[in-house]
Amino acid sequence: MTEFSEAGVIGTVAGFTQGELDTNAPEGTPTYSPVLMKIDVSRTVAGELTDPRSDTIYVALPGNLEAFEYETNVGVGTPVVVYVNDITSPDGLVGMSLKSGAPEGTTVYTVTHPGGFAFEFRAGDEPNQRSTSSEEPVLVFPYESGVAQGVGVDDLVPGEDVPALIEAP
Repeated sequence: MTEFSEAGVIGTVAGFTQGELDTNAPEGTPTYSPVLMKIDVSRTVAGELTDPRSDTIYVALPGNLEAFEYETNVGVGTPVVVYVNDITSPDGLVGMSLKSGAPEGTTVYTVTHPGGFAFEFRAGDEPNQRSTSSEEPVLVFPYESGVAQGVGVDDLVPGEDVPALIEAP
């Protein structure tokens, strides 16, 4: 994942908002309206963020879900690991401009690989509550439709073995 990503971060979900970005491409759809996941970054595990001093990032989540659908199932405080690329820097490869969903001037990132994005849950977790369970963690890979048992976000970092996925029910 690191070879495809500008940065990899571990943090906690701080919320979801509906975003809107202008594409800078001369052809195609002029706007992109993803859900933006706000992450409070606890550490950068690979590469470097566009603004390395930032303790909060916004990640555009592809797909058709609305912000409330994420909020219903992934609570604030849920541990998350994500490998990302900047899509809003003027020098960036994608070159989009943020219109709404995050503070003006905020860098927005995109997930670079389905296997580089996972939430950590524990048995007995309730949606919208930080886990206090002593049960072993489970990583849920929403874009892989898979889970990895017995591993947490700290295990999806360079130098660690890639966890074996179990197909989600």
